[in-house]
Amino acid sequence: MPRFKIYGADSNTAKDTSITVAANSPDDAESIAVNQGLFVSRVVEVEVVEREVQPQVPAYQQPIPKRKGIATCKVCDSGIMIPMRVYIMSQPVVAIGYIILIPFLMSMVAEVGSLILSYINEWPVVPEFTVYTFGIIFALTFVGSLLGWLLIMRKKVLRCNKCGAIVNIY
Repeated sequence: MPRFKIYGADSNTAKDTSITVAANSPDDAESIAVNQGLFVSRVVEVEVVEREVQPQVPAYQQPIPKRKGIATCKVCDSGIMIPMRVYIMSQPVVAIGYIILIPFLMSMVAEVGSLILSYINEWPVVPEFTVYTFGIIFALTFVGSLLGWLLIMRKKVLRCNKCGAIVNIY
């Protein structure tokens, strides 16, 4: 069935417009345009070019287009590399790190607080033994906290959203 492009003015807004319809003859196309509320000024037959129909590919099978500035995976060649942070150590070691870190941090805060309170209360004489004891215990808790922190450290990596490949950023 031939297609016709109809030029004219819209009956509601009086603006120039055009529509394309499929009809058997120019007269049929004009009557269709009039029924749609168009004052027809000209009818032109449009050449229809047959398009080659491509089979539909599911979205999950379509390749991701390469975009500038987005890293694509070199392993699967279709995934996008997403920046994320991952633990350096394994999960059991990270759990041990948290078990070490939390009590040591709490004891460090408690020691600093008790030392400050001892000076605020203006004890007449603070024995040197107490100051040295606080210093040694504070140093030990600092070392324990540092060890816990080292066990729970993270690093920045790029991870593929399709295959899960990981690449270090630095």
